[in-house]
Amino acid sequence: MYVTPITYTVANAIKATGLSRSTLYNLMKAKQLPYIKVGKRTLLKVSDIEALLESGRETCH
Repeated sequence: MYVTPITYTVANAIKATGLSRSTLYNLMKAKQLPYIKVGKRTLLKVSDIEALLESGRETCH
């Protein structure tokens, strides 16, 4: 049974989005991408990543 993740680690977010590690950390530092710290782990909500990418989307004709 496959469970759809609701969070990504930074490494998984890089794979899923194609964004670089430094870009993700810069977005987090600029408070454009919320994150959750659980112990030493940094987690990013999939919905927050999708919202960020959707807000930066340009319409191409």
